[in-house]
Amino acid sequence: MNRDNFNDRRRVLRAACALGMAGTWLHPTAARAAAGFPISGKPIRIIAPSGGGGPTDTVARMLAERLAPSLKVPVIVDNKPGAVGSIALNLTAKAPPDGHTLLVGFVSANVIFPLLNQKLPFDARKDFTPITQVMSGGVNLMANPALPANNLKEFIAYAKKQPKPISYGSFGSGSTAHLAGEYLQMLTGIKMVHIPYKSATALTNDLVAGHVMVGFTDTTSAAAQVRAGMLKGLAQTSSVRAPALHDVPTIEEQGVPFSAPAWNGIFGPAQMPPDVVERLNHEIVQILKAPELRERWISAIGYPLPRQPPGSSRRSSNATSKPGKK
Repeated sequence: MNRDNFNDRRRVLRAACALGMAGTWLHPTAARAAAGFPISGKPIRIIAPSGGGGPTDTVARMLAERLAPSLKVPVIVDNKPGAVGSIALNLTAKAPPDGHTLLVGFVSANVIFPLLNQKLPFDARKDFTPITQVMSGGVNLMANPALPANNLKEFIAYAKKQPKPISYGSFGSGSTAHLAGEYLQMLTGIKMVHIPYKSATALTNDLVAGHVMVGFTDTTSAAAQVRAGMLKGLAQTSSVRAPALHDVPTIEEQGVPFSAPAWNGIFGPAQMPPDVVERLNHEIVQILKAPELRERWISAIGYPLPRQPPGSSRRSSNATSKPGKK
């Protein structure tokens, strides 16, 4: 694959199997006093693996402004974009497990990229404590308005007519956006060349400018540009349409058996005390239940507030190991 760090395309395609394996989190819990947490006067840092305005940054800031008054300590957002979230994950893994360092994780960083890169300075299965899910959705196939295709069928026909593979952008090698592009090629027979970007914001800016004509990006970055007529949506990879892109059909609705789910979740370092995890889970779930947050959340994130599914809190980390055994 051109301009990628991955030379074995089969590993990239095989990793796509992990997209549907993660997403079960801690139950909502009753509040329980956590001895010594939070530490009075010590800020809580929420690490966002994207730049300002990106999807994890938006989640982090909306939670931070509500966690601060409920926990009665400062809550700051620390943006650490790059390397498909690995910079942010590494900082979190090495932080003290006292509940004062949190991460807005996502499926690309916590599951997919570790499957493709065996030399990361952390163990995605063992070095993190899942706290709760905060978003469930997908990525979106977006195009510059000058591209002569207005839906997935027209795009596939256009791509097949080109004398050379067309370029598509994603927010990083090994991201869900990257794998969505590879999987779409496998299912439809089109040929594309992957161009990885450092962030979804950088990709969206280049799509608007026409430096790349098509790409898979997140709903947070794309929705405002679609509303402004600066981009057009060809398809969504989620199983249901995002309210923020309600006029853009899913890939499955357009006849291709394809779904690439995505999520955001809050994590901490490994070895966090259970009572601290329960306190944070409770506080965040209460924030997500607030009626006044609903419309603002959909507008900013693109998807409704998540349901809190029952199940094991270890599901997300277990998903990292399964495809590697093939």
